[in-house]
Amino acid sequence: MLSNITGDYRDGYLFLNVKKGNDNIIELHDQLYTGLLKKFLFRKVTYCPHLTVGRIFDQKEFDGAVDEFSCHNEIYETVIDKVFVENIDLDGNSIFEFSFDLE
Repeated sequence: MLSNITGDYRDGYLFLNVKKGNDNIIELHDQLYTGLLKKFLFRKVTYCPHLTVGRIFDQKEFDGAVDEFSCHNEIYETVIDKVFVENIDLDGNSIFEFSFDLE
């Protein structure tokens, strides 16, 4: 279950936050960052499951969007049955690496 739009003002991202199933996604995240990927785990920021819904670079527009969405109380539900792994390079380009089905 997803609800509540929040944001990261440093990068301008808007997030729809995972409210139910959060622990399962965190567990999956932690499992992905073991073995070969362990060296890529970024421990300076706590992982918070979310769906990125947009990016606004202008600070005033960003603040306005977060304020406007704060009064919306819609709840979204979905089932995650596949995971796509991407590599985001230094230029912000997304490179699809692989995917796998969840049981």
